[in-house]
Amino acid sequence: MMPSHIFWQLVRHEWRWVGNRSKAARRRIPKKWWICYIITMAIAAFAVIFYASMKDDFGLTNIWFFSLGLPYIIFFSGYGHVKREWDNNTNGWWLTLPYPRFQLVAAKFLGALLQAIAILVAVFILALLYASTIAVFQAGFSARDVLEFIKAGVGWYELLLGLSPFIISLGLFTGTVKYTMLRPIFPILWFVIMVLGSFFYWGFNAISSKKGLYAVLSGQIHAVWFPYGASSIAIILVGWLIGFGILRYTAYLLEKKLSL
Repeated sequence: MMPSHIFWQLVRHEWRWVGNRSKAARRRIPKKWWICYIITMAIAAFAVIFYASMKDDFGLTNIWFFSLGLPYIIFFSGYGHVKREWDNNTNGWWLTLPYPRFQLVAAKFLGALLQAIAILVAVFILALLYASTIAVFQAGFSARDVLEFIKAGVGWYELLLGLSPFIISLGLFTGTVKYTMLRPIFPILWFVIMVLGSFFYWGFNAISSKKGLYAVLSGQIHAVWFPYGASSIAIILVGWLIGFGILRYTAYLLEKKLSL
């Protein structure tokens, strides 16, 4: 059994933003250039949104459509936590730690979840700054529109946070399968994930108790603080249970089915 202080040290280690060292060594792009790229992309995105806001049919809630790729970012946060162990040749160190594999996987899960939450918070703050700036400098928008924007974002984030444990568990499992005896099903698994992704965008839009997520983001209906009914909550809770089972099975694969 892993002592609690060791477990949280591992979580802190997994929380660190460590990428593929071999690829980084080949690229050798200075950090300041990465900062320049990010700033340039942020400015370009703001310019696109600001231009779109000049159209008569634009609503501030439309800005959230730029965040529809967040579920994939959350998935790859989990996937990358396993993949980087092999990319950085640290898989041997990680797997020979004298602790149960489930606890090692759980530490990666929590590290990925914390990273996902940090990304979501950063995107929310950036989107709020965009929306507030547009409301100030563009005629036709008011504080009520900003409040509507915040409501729509909160409703969208409630769904993202609710499903993040399942999405991250699936990412960890997918990253693990590639290095086990189940490797032949890896392409099939990717196909299944694409189908699940389609359900994420279509299914919850269909079962939302307030006529659908897309209708809220497009401004067709007013946003509410919690737009989900009992069926949505049930799916999220079932997703947590399935996610726990996926983590257990991932630990089993690392214990019994590794392909060395």
